[in-house]
Amino acid sequence: MADISVSAPLSHGFFHRIADALLAVGKAMMAMSAANERIRKVELLNAMSDEELATRGIRREDIARHVFADCMI
Repeated sequence: MADISVSAPLSHGFFHRIADALLAVGKAMMAMSAANERIRKVELLNAMSDEELATRGIRREDIARHVFADCMI
């Protein structure tokens, strides 16, 4: 029988908590920035004609899949 024990400090110091909060805010801002870029790309592609999209190898119904391809499974 295996026994695993993990020890973690009960609380971080004040500065660690501040750093954790700032890190969380930074991650949230990066996520919002990436989402904004994707929305702009969707809007740009939606504004194109079907012929322009075909030139790029994209069908209108596949725009979201194209823009969010790296996020989808």
